[in-house]
Amino acid sequence: MDEDATLSRRRLVGRAAVGVGAVGAAWAAPQIISTEAAAAASCNAGTLDWDSFTTGATFTSALVNGVTVTLSTTTLTGTTLLGTNRTIRASPNGGVAQKALQFQQLPNAIGIGQDITFSFDAPVSNLTFTLYDIDNLSGGWGDRIQVLTAGYTSSIPGAFTPATPTGNVIGDGTGGNRFRGSNTNANWNDSSNRGNVTIAYAGPITGFSFRYQNAANTGGGNMRIGISDLSWSC
Repeated sequence: MDEDATLSRRRLVGRAAVGVGAVGAAWAAPQIISTEAAAAASCNAGTLDWDSFTTGATFTSALVNGVTVTLSTTTLTGTTLLGTNRTIRASPNGGVAQKALQFQQLPNAIGIGQDITFSFDAPVSNLTFTLYDIDNLSGGWGDRIQVLTAGYTSSIPGAFTPATPTGNVIGDGTGGNRFRGSNTNANWNDSSNRGNVTIAYAGPITGFSFRYQNAANTGGGNMRIGISDLSWSC
């Protein structure tokens, strides 16, 4: 068998890796890789389960069933991140009785935010996760999510709780139609699923990125979203 056919997973992943640049530098989102490359670098199906972490802990990376998942963030100019950014939040989240990982920042200017990247050291397929608590508060903040890694599909819940006030997530996650709350003055609580949107990648993929920004006028309080467990197969 020739050398190319026996490439180690480490060498293959090294070829597929994509970096995250500093603020102002050229930036490229993680890319979907070829089916042939995925087959050569086998992995195990798994779930990054936030319930297995201590509430309040800051997440950087974890080994899940043989796959290392790493989180990195890039702060956009003028953004003030809170100390609770990238920490585990207690249940419930998005109407689900599970812990979540949260991202928090001050809504002190329009356009502030952060780029959030999850990377896998082996290609994964059928990746799914849900973003929680995408909402707006008049005089406060306007959560906006742009998915930076192509190849995804999205869905919102089929039924909503609570029944009133009305509203839910709209948009398709692109730069011109970012995910956002349809109610411009509804701060959903953690027992509501109205701020939820589920993202799925068929893959194979070595990571994904999304941009979390403020679209409202300067306001008080703090803006926060959460992300559910990440699940994948190979």
